[in-house]
Amino acid sequence: MFNARLVLRVRLGMQLVQVTTTHTHPSQYAKPYRIFNEGAKRFKSKKQKDNGNLNDTNVDKTSEPKIIEEPILKDPPITDVATSKNPPISTTTKKKTSGSYSKYILMIALLGGVCYGGAVYHSIHDEKFREKFTKDVPGANQVVEYVDGLYKQGTFHHLKQQASELSAKTIDFELDKKISPLLTQEIHTFTSEEPIINELYQTINQLASIVKETDASSDIILKAKEEVKRLNDRINSSRTEIYSLIDAALKEQEETFNTLLETKKRSLSEKLDNSEKEKQNLKDEFEKSKQLLLKQHKDLTDELSRQAQKHAEELRNTLIREGVRMKRQWIREIKSRVEQERDGRLANLEELNLRLKQLQNLSVQNVDDLDDRIKDLRLWRALYALKNAVNQPHRIPFANEVATLKKEASTDELVTVVLSTIDDSVSSTGIESVSNLVARFAKVREAVRSASLVPENGGLLPHALSRVLYRFMFRKHGMMEGDDVEAVLARVEHHLKEHDLDKATRELNQLKGWPKTITSDWMRAARDHLEVKQAIQVCFLGAVF
Repeated sequence: MFNARLVLRVRLGMQLVQVTTTHTHPSQYAKPYRIFNEGAKRFKSKKQKDNGNLNDTNVDKTSEPKIIEEPILKDPPITDVATSKNPPISTTTKKKTSGSYSKYILMIALLGGVCYGGAVYHSIHDEKFREKFTKDVPGANQVVEYVDGLYKQGTFHHLKQQASELSAKTIDFELDKKISPLLTQEIHTFTSEEPIINELYQTINQLASIVKETDASSDIILKAKEEVKRLNDRINSSRTEIYSLIDAALKEQEETFNTLLETKKRSLSEKLDNSEKEKQNLKDEFEKSKQLLLKQHKDLTDELSRQAQKHAEELRNTLIREGVRMKRQWIREIKSRVEQERDGRLANLEELNLRLKQLQNLSVQNVDDLDDRIKDLRLWRALYALKNAVNQPHRIPFANEVATLKKEASTDELVTVVLSTIDDSVSSTGIESVSNLVARFAKVREAVRSASLVPENGGLLPHALSRVLYRFMFRKHGMMEGDDVEAVLARVEHHLKEHDLDKATRELNQLKGWPKTITSDWMRAARDHLEVKQAIQVCFLGAVF
């Protein structure tokens, strides 16, 4: 009976070692304890049955060896290994109720742990289940990857093989040896980083306590402790190897990412340099295109001038050829008629000669008229070019247009005299447009109003008083009567709104003193504008008549 009890304890301990080496997830550690508890229950029931049989046969109880009743192993204890003892079996109702609740909760936790461990094991062999499991269960991805890494490295295989060898050696030991004197010594404390190893070592200590109460041999217990220590060393070495492999993989990944980062930096730098070069190339191409367009515009203008001259020459040559052709035709006709009317039909010969002279005069006159039309065409073109330059919304010089017009109108005294009245400085700088003069007058008007109260020989104090008091004066608008400054400015503003610059200039010319001095620049610009416009109008009239 004692040997069977000891064998059962040893086998359950070896199963605990084997299950520990094949299940690495913390949720699966509870399975060996459940197996151990079930074996303890079966052993207790068998012992009670044997005791009953002995009572029925009236066997003397003193002759049978004393059976030490062992408690059923509960969940892994939390206390230290050195201080843990076999818990006494409680018979009170209150403790049984509390234990049943604790056992119920523990069984649910163990069942969840077993299911979780089975799901992790199944995830290693099924990719579809692994994807769904790691997606729905929080933290499952890290656990599956860790277990998969240990599985690929062969850690489970080596630990399982070592546990199998330890189990085989333990079963082969003889159970009839005497208890070693070492069992009488105090059980030493063993501490490992793995909780399951500590629990296994505590179980072995409990087995040692049982063996001390029996006559069984203690060699199997000592060897079991040695195997547990070697198993703990193996787990620690495997953990160190795994950590070193993880560090090496992390360093390799860091080097790879650094290489990719440097490559990306160089690529972005090259792209940035290329974009700058493309930008500079586009800028250079734009400048080249601009210069090319300007050159083409100039070439086109020159070509149009040459085409106009060529066309005029062709027209003149055409008229000359037409006159010669008509002259020859008339001569041939005259000769033909002379031949026909010879012998007494020459009465109309003088008339024919007269008509021929008239035709010659007509041809010459046509040629002169054509020359005049060509000159008029050039004159009109120069006049329109000057007019367009003057009517631009901003100031541009028109000296080239004036020079061209003088060249084309060299035979026209009126146009030449009118163009000579335009100052060279005005043609070189251009004139202000009406819109610019109107905008400029708005500023000039404020300056005139601020000085309207200053006498002609006023000093600094009148100027200061005028700049302060003019703000209290009412501004006038429209065709106001009177010679005061506000009335004159109102009429000038009205004429400018009507685009009558001539009347506005005449009205503004009525000012005296400081207001007239302030408006002198504006008056000069307006006079230049009017003089140029009047000169162009006179030139147009001269070209028409």
